[in-house]
Amino acid sequence: MKTILDRCIESLALMVFLIYLQVADITTRADWLLPYLLASSIGLGATVYIVRRGILLNRLLLGVTIYFFSGLFGLLIDWDWLNDLYGKLGAVAMLGWIFLTGIFTRGLSPYGFLAVRSPGYFS
Repeated sequence: MKTILDRCIESLALMVFLIYLQVADITTRADWLLPYLLASSIGLGATVYIVRRGILLNRLLLGVTIYFFSGLFGLLIDWDWLNDLYGKLGAVAMLGWIFLTGIFTRGLSPYGFLAVRSPGYFS
């Protein structure tokens, strides 16, 4: 049986990231390190928790977590072009990672991109 934590843990990383962006004054490149680090850590912890519980991963939020890791990776290895690109694209960069995650995982699960267990769910 799913608990309330099982239902909401995957979205915590995105929630923390968005709240941090609203509260903090992010003006320099170094200011981005903490929100990406927090969101990546929470996303990794949530993914491990979900996998260990045997629950299907939400591919949308898995793509968001991969976006956080790519932003953190870009900051850590001084790929300024990547974070500049993320700044120009805004939320489209996150949607791009969601799309790529969906393409990659589509063939890995019999439940498809949205992890719907019953056929005809949307009909």
